[in-house]
Amino acid sequence: MILRSRVEWDCLSPCSVATRLLVTSTVSLLLGVGGVASAKVYDLEKLEAQKPTEMTTAPEPGMAFLEDGREVYFKRCMPCHGRRGEGDGLAAPYLDPRPRDFSLGMFKFRTTLSGEMPTDADLFRTVSFGVPGTAMPAWGEGDMILPERERWAAIYFIKSMVEDFQSEDLDPYADGKQIQVGVAPKATPERLAAGRKAFMDKDQAACVKCHGDSGRGNGSEAGTHKDDWQDPILPRDLTKPWRYKNGSNVEDIFRTLTLGLNGTPMPSFLDALESDDDRWDLALFVKSLQEFRRPEALVLDAEKVAGNLPAEPADDAWLLAQTIEVTTGGQVVIGPRWQNPSVDVVSIQALYNQEEIAFRLSWNDRTENLAPDDFDPANPAATAIKYSLDDDDAEEVESDWGRLFDEDTVEQIGDPWAPKDTFLSTLAAEYRATFGRLPDGLALHFPQKLPEPGIAQKPYLLMGDARNPLNAWQWVAGADAVIDSGTRGPTKGYTPQKDGSVSPTANAMFEDGQWHLVIRRPLIGDKKGDTQFQPGRLIPFSLRVWDGGRGEAGRQSATSAWYFLNLKSTTPLKAYGYGGFAALLMLGFQLLIVRRARKGQEGSS
Repeated sequence: MILRSRVEWDCLSPCSVATRLLVTSTVSLLLGVGGVASAKVYDLEKLEAQKPTEMTTAPEPGMAFLEDGREVYFKRCMPCHGRRGEGDGLAAPYLDPRPRDFSLGMFKFRTTLSGEMPTDADLFRTVSFGVPGTAMPAWGEGDMILPERERWAAIYFIKSMVEDFQSEDLDPYADGKQIQVGVAPKATPERLAAGRKAFMDKDQAACVKCHGDSGRGNGSEAGTHKDDWQDPILPRDLTKPWRYKNGSNVEDIFRTLTLGLNGTPMPSFLDALESDDDRWDLALFVKSLQEFRRPEALVLDAEKVAGNLPAEPADDAWLLAQTIEVTTGGQVVIGPRWQNPSVDVVSIQALYNQEEIAFRLSWNDRTENLAPDDFDPANPAATAIKYSLDDDDAEEVESDWGRLFDEDTVEQIGDPWAPKDTFLSTLAAEYRATFGRLPDGLALHFPQKLPEPGIAQKPYLLMGDARNPLNAWQWVAGADAVIDSGTRGPTKGYTPQKDGSVSPTANAMFEDGQWHLVIRRPLIGDKKGDTQFQPGRLIPFSLRVWDGGRGEAGRQSATSAWYFLNLKSTTPLKAYGYGGFAALLMLGFQLLIVRRARKGQEGSS
């Protein structure tokens, strides 16, 4: 479910901040999930011209503008970025990516050359625009707007903490340090072909090595990189424009390709692609990889078909089915919460015939993670590989995310399956991903008892409750069957139903960074906890998704709000006959009234 809130910080006590920052960070993360990146364009030249005059002066202790910025920073920024701007705020251990460490002078989003400091307008754009797909909110739009002067003041205070901003040698306004992006050329088949060649060619941009053939962030080198803060970093999924941190239009992509992202493995291509035209071609091709969201729909219509339902995800029959996209966010209802979900949108289709119903679900996932034979989805920790280092063993083990785990790190994590914190830390998730052998998975939820006809009822929080039990279909990648379960709330978990003749079946396919899953079941179940699917009824449904490669299991998952399934029923021919008969009857009645009225007029004359 998507949350929108404006949080006011009334005090700065550690307990208050710790509680509220987690709420704010979670809200910010969810706002970036499944949404469309802001289309607002900032005129950087105009911003530079209208910034406060104080921005051009060196900060001095006691300066009113500096103190204003300090107040804004401590109220809005410190919970994530820390008291000294070192990216070590109270929320930092729970955020992926971690908040920026300003002290190193590394700023990703700039109009200046690689390695250079950003301009004031660059910083204003980032603060106002936010960073989609992260906990950094947009303070210039949406529900968390700060007045322009407060944004400028916060930037001024941040600059006062970074020594590099005081160096004349690093002045971003010096000649030759900025670029002018200009206007994007029109995309043509020739330009797209040239851009694709640069994307795929190891002697040119070679983007495919990290971003993969289709741009889903699943290239051969994905998962092998770290940023300059030694945090593991994954290539961007280029098919999702709402997660482009530096903007998703062609001009933004051109700027990123030209200048790179300081502190990350994303390089500048000024040397590899010296011609502006070559970089425009590549930018146009990257833009063509984006898969734009369909308009938000809350009802999934399932068409009735004759004959057998498709069992394979690649069956052409699915081309005839309606597709809606289900938005997912982190499970933040009950601890240990997870605010960094890997999956943010799932496409779903449905078809049914006289006997069965089938669903096709698709979502992006960089890696295929299959369940070991002894995996128990109800208790992932029981089947996790137990890892420990002897006191005399100095060996460091590298995680799947590129992190080196030693004895001290393992001790710092504590129990990664039942952490003391109400949120799972990113470090614990890395540990789980490496040593837990966690599979990918998905669960579909339906109410065991359908709402009354004509009532659009969605009273189910996450996994139902004692009054609204759910029928849950649990699919685990690599397992032989779907687990037909019941649940009465998130604290109860999933309880497999007793064996019966009616159970869902699944057929899954992993291809090029995507899962495609078909789940089928008879319309009428034979167990008390089975959902009975009936045409013409609005049937609530929700889903959860787990990415084992990111340490997700149990309560840590991507979770959707509630949507509706509608099994469309065909209108019987006799229904049209009833309508025609009613129309003729009404016409006859009207003619009778007209005839009597005329007779009355003739009699009175």
